[in-house]
Amino acid sequence: MKLYIVRHAIAEERGKKNYPNDDRPLTKPGIRKMQKNAEAIAKFVDSPVSIISSPLKRAYHTSEILLSKLNKSSTITRSDSLLPETTVENIKQLCTNHSTTGITMIVGHEPALGKFISAILRHKGELFSLKKGSICLIEFNIQQPNNSELLLYIPPKVLRKYAR
Repeated sequence: MKLYIVRHAIAEERGKKNYPNDDRPLTKPGIRKMQKNAEAIAKFVDSPVSIISSPLKRAYHTSEILLSKLNKSSTITRSDSLLPETTVENIKQLCTNHSTTGITMIVGHEPALGKFISAILRHKGELFSLKKGSICLIEFNIQQPNNSELLLYIPPKVLRKYAR
């Protein structure tokens, strides 16, 4: 199964009085940069896509930006399995459960996404790290999730160059 993994765009800083951690919105520069990233992503992501997002505001807004640039028949579903404190097993199960939906894109948080990617790629010791607004594509092995393959990783600055 083709599995796209996206880390949410740049959000307001943690600990600000106006925004508890779970309610932090994307910043204006974060929105602008993610719109460009999404334009580039739409050039190589086959549609329709089933987008599964963390329910937190910053991840869900990132998903909406992605949806606005992808095929309109794509959908967004919220899942607690993508919350920041989730486990690798929760994300594996989520992806396995959605394996019949065709192309899946998950939008979430670090360090959970990095731990998940490291586990399914069998990285020992070093943690895979996603920059905000970046994307990676994994050939997710449904039968043996820990035997998956990294096909692509594009950091946000590179994505924005392809948006033009």
